[in-house]
Amino acid sequence: MRPLPLITAAFCAALFTANAAQATGNVLLPSSGNDTSSAPNLGIAPPPAPSTPQTVTSPPAAATTQAPAYTPTPAIMAAPQTSESAVNLNEILSPIDDQSAKNLPAGASPTRILHQTDNASALSQATANLPYALNISINGRSVFGSDDVAQISDKLGLSRDQIGAACYLSVSGLIQTDRGGGIVDGGLSPQITVRYDGIIQGSMLAAEALCTANKLPPGSGFINQLGNRYVITLQPISCAAPTRQVTQMVITYDGTEKSSCAYQ
Repeated sequence: MRPLPLITAAFCAALFTANAAQATGNVLLPSSGNDTSSAPNLGIAPPPAPSTPQTVTSPPAAATTQAPAYTPTPAIMAAPQTSESAVNLNEILSPIDDQSAKNLPAGASPTRILHQTDNASALSQATANLPYALNISINGRSVFGSDDVAQISDKLGLSRDQIGAACYLSVSGLIQTDRGGGIVDGGLSPQITVRYDGIIQGSMLAAEALCTANKLPPGSGFINQLGNRYVITLQPISCAAPTRQVTQMVITYDGTEKSSCAYQ
């Protein structure tokens, strides 16, 4: 779900190249039929302590002046733009390896890497004045599903045994409120803070694997890269709206569309 600010203003993406031996995952692998060993618990640190929701108040209006009507926040916060926002894709896409492309099976697309910028810090600054913050984190009991493992392996050339150490789980998308919404984009961090105004009414999220890989297969097609990691979009995540003002959302991903969300 996360083709990003360079492709659409609604979602944010990422990819990378680094030494897989230095990566640490936050997700368990699905058990295999013949494997009796248990995968290590690669959980991330507990989510940060909840921050106290802030209340925005307006100065009292003069007795003879009528208070201005409230103007709601735009439905989706636009990603930070620059004067050079019109980007030539050929300048941020890796070139096609003509020799490798000739040897691809019929229907396969040559591997091309879309290099993208981590906008999480700029987004955080742009929304710093909004009154509420929602911290989103991944439960350490989350697991990559068998379809996730197959997709990551096909795209990045990682074996099943390498994925647990080379990849960690994050999410991207949007939260929706009665006064607008907020972009869910943590960049390279698996823990994300979204600032917003109003009452949360729903969300549109997708799980992502952020992985390192030394050499990509020649027929992987387009792959997003953010910093030193490649981003593989996995399953959508559906979270019911909270019934009160909250500061924490903890997602337990199970590799299917039935992943659960808990609020604090």
